[in-house]
Amino acid sequence: MRRDHDSQYKDLFSNSTLVAELLRSFIAEEFVQHLDFSTLKKVNAHFVTGKYRKREADIIYEMQFKKNPIYIFLLLEFQSTVDKFMSLRLLEYICQFYKDLQKALETDLLPPVFPLVLYSGDKQWSAPVQFRDLVAPSTMPGRYVPDFRYYKIAVNEISTERLAKIRNAVASIFFVEKSSPGELAAGIKQFVELVKSEKPEVIQVVTDWLSSMQGLKFPKKQISSITDLTEVTTMWATAVKEHDSNVKRRAILSERQHILVDLMGIKFRPSEKANRRVLATTDATKLDRALKAVVAASSRDEVLKCRD
Repeated sequence: MRRDHDSQYKDLFSNSTLVAELLRSFIAEEFVQHLDFSTLKKVNAHFVTGKYRKREADIIYEMQFKKNPIYIFLLLEFQSTVDKFMSLRLLEYICQFYKDLQKALETDLLPPVFPLVLYSGDKQWSAPVQFRDLVAPSTMPGRYVPDFRYYKIAVNEISTERLAKIRNAVASIFFVEKSSPGELAAGIKQFVELVKSEKPEVIQVVTDWLSSMQGLKFPKKQISSITDLTEVTTMWATAVKEHDSNVKRRAILSERQHILVDLMGIKFRPSEKANRRVLATTDATKLDRALKAVVAASSRDEVLKCRD
């Protein structure tokens, strides 16, 4: 489930409209006002490699900044465990990117690259955003230590009140990230308010992601107007009820499976093979029949027949 969520999260921010909203609404830097978002385009290049591929993903965009190219290096960090050496790793990625640019561009000067980390984990972000904070103090002049820092957006640090004021698709995504299914059920009207001013195709992308991310059976429909979007409230309430009902049903089934395993182990001695057969039983009626049979049964097979 988490791997699917990570992949879908990367798909979201492979959408140029959402990236433009991310930059405009969540980057407190003056240069953003001078970006030409009409020139925003995704670059097909990846620099996250090896063991880090499972915990993060990089997405690179090119656009015009005061009529000159600038690159946005967006690193999506999924894991709850915060890597103290993120600035070192990101510096390495960007140096690799610069090497590629050096080969591709016919110029003596390299374009600026804005390093941005978007963190969607649960723990507080504790890693230094500046590389020099990772270097031990010494009498060596500081000008010889690489002067590199990245911009960090941690979803869990953004207040719901701030998201309510922003009112765009990215704000709605962050609202969902901060909410459990139950909390979202209570606040689904707020979600609608955040996203309803978007174009229909953007609304569809976000609601499809919402459905997949929460693991609910959320009806897929082409949303063509704000009136249609308000129906999301009713659809979500229904989906949450079904989800909660399924969770409770699975919990009761699991409890019965483990009770039967324990009783059989006590009466007939433990058996891994028999345990696997019991844990594979998803019919509650058959499990109840086996639970009643275990008291008077003279063998393990006699009990297991009740679940066949």
